[in-house]
Amino acid sequence: MEMVEKTGSGIRSIRDLCRQHGVPEPAIEVSDSWVTVTFPRLTAQDSRGVGTKSALSRDQVGTKFRNQILKLLIDAGWLEMTIPDKPTSSKQKYRLTEKGRNLLAELEKLEE
Repeated sequence: MEMVEKTGSGIRSIRDLCRQHGVPEPAIEVSDSWVTVTFPRLTAQDSRGVGTKSALSRDQVGTKFRNQILKLLIDAGWLEMTIPDKPTSSKQKYRLTEKGRNLLAELEKLEE
């Protein structure tokens, strides 16, 4: 529970950082079982002023997200893979576990 700052603070941080760096904000969709964050592809015009470093490739972004975010949630028992024997499959999806659903329910109670 200590890992969770406050419900929604991560989304707020993502949006703030995008504004700070002058890049388009992602589309964020939340359902009972999924959170989908879709970042728009940057054009050369969008990336001006962000720095001279070239952007990560789609594969690099996916690998980084999988290793730094999803792995933590899976290790905590809050998420599970739909195809656990093929973790890097292009058809891989993730779903909340019972433990994850319970955590969300507890967090929703705290917001009330």
